[in-house]
Order: sequence, then structure tokens, then C-alpha cells
Amino acid sequence: MKNEPHSCDPMIIGAGRFLPAWRKRSFPWRSFRGPIENEGSKMMMARMELLLLFLGSLLVACGGGTGYWNGRSGQTSAASSIETARSTPLTGAATTGGTAAETTSQQGETSTSGATSAPEGSSAGTRSASTEEFVDRDEDGVWDSEDNCPDQPNERQRDRDGDGLGDVCDPDRDGDGIPNETDDCADVFDPQQEDADGDGTGDACQQAGMVYVPGGLFVRGACNETSPFPCQRGDLGYSAAAEANESPVRQIYLDGFWIDATEVTVAAFLACIEAGRCTPVQGGENCNLGREGFADHPINCVTWGQAVDYCRWVQKRLPTEAEWEKAARGGCEKGGDPLRCEAGMDDRKYPWGNAPPTCQVATFDNGVDGCGTYVTTPVGSKPDGDSPYGVGDMAGNVAEWVADWLGNDEYARSESDMPDGPQEGSYRVFRGGSWGAPPEMLRISLRFATLPTDAFSSIGFRCARSVP
Repeated sequence: MKNEPHSCDPMIIGAGRFLPAWRKRSFPWRSFRGPIENEGSKMMMARMELLLLFLGSLLVACGGGTGYWNGRSGQTSAASSIETARSTPLTGAATTGGTAAETTSQQGETSTSGATSAPEGSSAGTRSASTEEFVDRDEDGVWDSEDNCPDQPNERQRDRDGDGLGDVCDPDRDGDGIPNETDDCADVFDPQQEDADGDGTGDACQQAGMVYVPGGLFVRGACNETSPFPCQRGDLGYSAAAEANESPVRQIYLDGFWIDATEVTVAAFLACIEAGRCTPVQGGENCNLGREGFADHPINCVTWGQAVDYCRWVQKRLPTEAEWEKAARGGCEKGGDPLRCEAGMDDRKYPWGNAPPTCQVATFDNGVDGCGTYVTTPVGSKPDGDSPYGVGDMAGNVAEWVADWLGNDEYARSESDMPDGPQEGSYRVFRGGSWGAPPEMLRISLRFATLPTDAFSSIGFRCARSVP
């Protein structure tokens, strides 16, 4: 186990620079869920599309036009679907050189039986279903006709209150009659809205030592002119310092959850060791366990597995990478318009906003490690740097393990609805700068990764819990 001083820690380098060159290869061709590595692969996929179009026409000619696409479920795996085919339904044949969709819009109308008839005297033939059945405006892999929220990506189609309107666009997710933006516990049925301590979070959403993060949209990632998915100054998520693996910038929906208000302390982790549920961390010059006067400092020098063990002991879990970023950045309800994500409002660079880091808001290397302390500071001791939800130390003090593996291009490939990262990998992700990190490494969207068996004085963790 490694416990070198932070200056030797490789994880101080952003993941985009830290990973070997083979992990920096280009993102997938945007029209597909899977990576397209070369022109040969693109040509092969194009030929497959043409073949599917031919087969679709053949099915119609043989009277089986509805069989292929009508059998497709709205829950088809995005990784195995060809998105470009969504706008080219395969249940009709175009006799004028266009697609079936074009033929219908120009030459026919939908009949009461569900088939589309060509005008009298036309040779266009008939369709077995309306093209509207195969529209997917939000590109989430679910046809609008089956989508419980057709204007906002929501691959998982969750509906907490069972009213037929997906949680992503439901103005009252928990069905208690109180709009989300004024509900003090928007993910739990709580019509009484009791709030004993008056902190703005309803009693139904209170968890000791934790902060409630309501369900809804947030802005994930960062981009600039040179990103694989480039953007311009003034666009949502723009950052001149953005790394390649921080793009594309996307609006992501998460269910409500709780996250620890502070990083796990030395005292808390020691209690887990004494209970026999956690293994001791190896000591070192910059490791906090065993140091006099450090009980309220964050535990560090822990592996990813040790962090998982602790969270399980307290009946919690590590936050996902997406949950961590939302807790640090704030959701889109925190900006000017609570119903949409806005550039300059909901894409803040740091937990406290867009102002450059100072030692009043974070513990980092301002020219001297730990803002002159050369070590960590007690958790929660920089309240001016809290996130919009009131989560402390999300930038500086110690970086934090999250649940996810690091993938090659998961930001481009992952769902917009409750993404949970790759299912396997070699490196585990950790987020947030540390007491030894320079100010440019405190940005919310900056991603880091190292082996899950590594333990460094710059890495600690906090836990999360799902709303039932």
C-alpha cells in the first residue's frame, strides 16, 4: 500500500493526462452508441444500414411490414441499437427513391385502420403504421408513442408516483400535490411539509449528518473549442481548462439521494476499525489516522475497497460519479430558471460559484500546501466554500473516491437518466482536489483515476444513500 507524500502521488494529475495514450483515443461517432474506430468500420455500419433498409422493404412487399420494427421494445439496449435508423422506419417502401417516411408525408395519410393509403392513382403502395409511431424526439431510445416524457431523455422511464408522467418531467414527482420547486422533500410523499429545524429540508428527507439532494437535472462535464465535442465561450459548460474526458457536456437526470455533509473523519473510520468492520490503513508521514489532534480531520490513505467497507458498515454506499458532481455543482433548480439548465448559472466551475479559489473557501496548494498548514483541515471548516446544497469540502482538503470505474468514452455513451458508469475497468474514479492540489485542479468537472488498491494521503471519501 502506498502512502507517499502527496508530491509523489500520480493522482494529482487529471485523468485526461494521467491515463496512457491508448485511453485517450477519440470518442465514438456521435450517431452511434458504440465506438467507431476507423473509416472501414463506418463503411461496414453504413452497409448494414442499407441491408436493413432493403430487408424492411422486402418485409413490406411480402405483407410482413409490421413485424420487424413493431417488435422493437422501447427498452432496447442503446448499445445495440442504431440511432440513425430511428428516423428511417423500416415498415414501408418508397417507390420514388426516398425513405418510407418521406413517401408517407408527401403522398399519403394515415387511415383509421392504422395503414397509410396512397392517393388515388399513385404507385406508392401502403404503409402498415404511421411514421409518428417511430419518432424519438429526445433520442433516448424510446419511441415517443411509448415514452412517458418524450421531450426529455429518460431511458429508464421511471414514474415514482405512477401517474403516467415520467419523473424527469413530472412537476410533482412524489404525487403529494406540492410542485417540486416548492416541495421541501420532492422525492418523498409528504403533504404535511413538516420542517422542525426550519432548514428548508422537510423532516421526511432528513438524515443525520447528510444533505438531501433532490431529484432533477444538473449539468455534467465541461468543454471548450478543442474538446472531442467542442463548444464555444458562452455555451453551457464552457471551461477553457476542460480536459478531453470531461465532454460532452450533458444535462443529466438523477433521482433524489442523500450525501454526507462532510468527508468521513478519522474518528468515524477508527470506530469502524474497532468494530471489526474496517481494516486499519497503513500509516505514513501524511496519513491522518493515529496523528494526535486529527480526530476531526478527514480519513485519508484509504483504498477504494476500504471506503466501500466503511460505507456498508453505516448502511450507505459510495456516491456515483454523477451524484458527486451534482452534489458539488448543484442542480438546475438552483439557477435562474428552476425548470431548465442555463449557461453561467447552473454550470458553475467550483462548489461556491465561479470565483477563483482562495483559502477562505478551500484547503489546497496556494503556493504552500494546505494553505500553509501542509496538511488537511478539520472537515466542514470552510463553510464559505460549501456547494449550493450545503455539502462541504467538495473542492480541496482530500479528493474523494466514488463508485465508478473509469471508462474510455462513457460520457458520450452513457444514459442521460441515472448513469452509473462502466460495469468494469482498471481504474476507479475519484473527484475533487486535495490539500496538495493547485487551484486549477479544484474544478468540479475535473476527473481523476487510479488503481482501486492504491492509497494516498490526498484521497479520502464520503458516503451516500438512495431515497427509497
